[in-house]
Formats: sequence, C-alpha cells, structure tokens
Amino acid sequence: MSILTEIPFGHYYYSDILEAKLFLVPLIIAPAYFAVGYLSWTLAHVLLGAFEYRPQGWNACLVPLVATFVMVAWDMSMDPTTSIIDRSWIWLHLLLPRARISSLGSNGVA
Repeated sequence: MSILTEIPFGHYYYSDILEAKLFLVPLIIAPAYFAVGYLSWTLAHVLLGAFEYRPQGWNACLVPLVATFVMVAWDMSMDPTTSIIDRSWIWLHLLLPRARISSLGSNGVA
C-alpha cells in the first residue's frame, strides 16, 4: 500500500534483486517480517523473564512494548544496508528538502 500511496515512507520501489513480486512487493517481505516479529516477541519474553503462556500483570503490557522496540531496532539497523548498499529498494525522493541538505556543513550540522 505504501508503494502506491507514498504514505508513510515516501516514494520508493523494490528492485529486481528480491525477485518475484505480488502487487509490487517481493514475496519474501511478508515471511521475513513475520519471522522477525516472532523472534522479537520471543526475545521480549526472554528479556522480561515472562515465560508463562499468557503474561500476567505488567508483563501483559511490557512484552508487546519490548517486542515493538526490538523489531524497530532490527528494521532501523538493516534498512540502510539493504536499501543503500544492496539496492533492494530505491528511494525516488529525499526526505529532506534539497535547500536544507545543501545548507548542511561538512559535518552534517547547519
């Protein structure tokens, strides 16, 4: 959906590196996110020591919260490499206005 609407990630497309696509999205994307979601959920249980089948008390809120942070950390750590170096997806527009980028000094500070 975000590929067609550009919301919330901007205008990008997947290159042919990830091969077969359905609705412009490589078939590997859904299973990959499911696997990382499951691993994030399991890691959240381990980090919190919440080994019961249904977390009780604070763990009922903390497990999803920690799992969310784990999954976002994974996504933010793999996105730069996968998009810039591997070119698995291509961004068509910069997120910052060009005038803002050109005003940045060599150290990236305006």
